[in-house]
Amino acid sequence: MNTNVHVFSVSPFLTLTEKVTVEYLCQLFFGGESVKHGGFTCPGGSLANLTAMITARSILFPETKAKGIQDHKFRLFTSEHAHYSFHKAAMTAGMGIETVISVGVNSQGQMESEKLRQAFLDSKLRNETPFFVCATAGTTVYGSFDPLNEIADICEEFGLWLHVDASWGGGVIFSPKHLHKLTGIKRANSITFNPQKMLGVPLLCSFLLLRDKSVLAANSLDNASYLFHEENEYDNGSQTLWCSRLGDAFKFWFSLQWYGEVGYCRRVEHAFEMVTLFYENMLKNSNFEVLLKPACLQVCFYYRPSEDGERNTKMTHGIVQVLRNERKYFIDYAQGKRGDFFRIVIQNPLTTEVFIDEVIKEIDEAGKKLLHTL
Repeated sequence: MNTNVHVFSVSPFLTLTEKVTVEYLCQLFFGGESVKHGGFTCPGGSLANLTAMITARSILFPETKAKGIQDHKFRLFTSEHAHYSFHKAAMTAGMGIETVISVGVNSQGQMESEKLRQAFLDSKLRNETPFFVCATAGTTVYGSFDPLNEIADICEEFGLWLHVDASWGGGVIFSPKHLHKLTGIKRANSITFNPQKMLGVPLLCSFLLLRDKSVLAANSLDNASYLFHEENEYDNGSQTLWCSRLGDAFKFWFSLQWYGEVGYCRRVEHAFEMVTLFYENMLKNSNFEVLLKPACLQVCFYYRPSEDGERNTKMTHGIVQVLRNERKYFIDYAQGKRGDFFRIVIQNPLTTEVFIDEVIKEIDEAGKKLLHTL
């Protein structure tokens, strides 16, 4: 495992393992002939998203590869709930954070396609250069899945690159019950998928998948002849933004051999069952207010909320601290319009109904201890 997967001659086994797993994943996500698709592992979803963005810019505006941004006022679109890595990617790519236009979401945290259309038209009126749209399959906080077909329609109409960040929610590809959440993903130009998340593959294990593998040439250079001697599809180091590469694909390959598609399906569907149980049990307790029905594996809720956002935040933080002080649970929270709320993610395959009942009970008891102090 401790070898560099940049050229085939240095790591033939791990190189072939990566090629096989990429072809397998591309077949799952894109369908059709896998030989037309391509991709590689990245050290995390953030770098996969960055690579997708730079690849899109180099393909749609080839002159930027050599001459940089020049007079272009590039713009890219994400939802308000998209991962923060796109702002960092825009900054790293020299375009600046203001390049990112955040598109409004509906009550379920999904990007609204008509707002995306209007944002594009407004950008064109400002003489900007929109080129890239990121839809999300499983947002970080709510776990929402953007309407991929609607977004793909707009991208195809205006010639925009469609990237889908399926780092979190992509695991539902293995679940017949939840596969519909990814409807339209095969129309994406590129996809980020992290088996290290929902599937529990050891860190790091992240893939950038491309519908057309020929675009990978956009990241190649011709000034490394000491390493890349000729055009070789097995030398993945020539297609990435970095040279040294670990054999991260082996982790997914080995995990797939062990669990199989059936095992992944059981893992994913068990997690969704536990989330549904958590959600339904909370609805039975009037002390909890759930923000929305879970679309993925997150449950977002308040404890005894009021219209006072500051009070709600104090309650949330207070309960978190009580549970930590009592050495019971570490529970996270996120910012909301009415103050900070609880955000619990359930994906451990060993989670049971008894555990869920216990967590809800402990949160409730901690909250009751704090009621008289707020």
